[in-house]
Amino acid sequence: MQGLIVGLAGALVLLATSQQAGAQTWPARPVKFIVSQAAGGTPDIICRLITEKLSRALGQQVVVENRPGAGNTIGAQAAARAAPDGYTFFFATAAALVTNPYTFKSLPYDPARDFVPVSMVASNPFFLLANPGLSARLFLN
Repeated sequence: MQGLIVGLAGALVLLATSQQAGAQTWPARPVKFIVSQAAGGTPDIICRLITEKLSRALGQQVVVENRPGAGNTIGAQAAARAAPDGYTFFFATAAALVTNPYTFKSLPYDPARDFVPVSMVASNPFFLLANPGLSARLFLN
C-alpha cells in the first residue's frame, strides 16, 4: 500500500511540474504541389481541383507548379531535391514512378528511395501495346 501511495504521489508531482509541449502548426507557409505534366492536362486538372479544396481546408495557400518535360523526369527530380519539410508534394503519375525506371537507362531520382506515398487520389486502367513481332517476355508479379 505504501508503494502505491508513493507511486501516486510521484505521478502527481510529475503532472504538476510538467509543461505542455507546444506543437507546431502546419502549414505555417504556402504548400507546393509539383506536377510533372503540362498545365491543362488531366493530372494538372485533378491536382488543381484537390489543391483548391485543400487550400480552403488548411487556411493556407496551396500552389501548383507545373514542371513538364523529359518524360516526367524534370518534375520528379525537382520534387526529389526539395527539402523534406512537408511543404513540397509531388503529384506523381505512374509514368514518373512506375514506368520510367524500366524505360530510362538512368534517372536523376530514385522512385523508391526519394518519395514517400501520402495518398492515392485517382486510378485508371493502364496497358502497354507492342508489335507481335517484338521479342519481349511477359513478366507477371
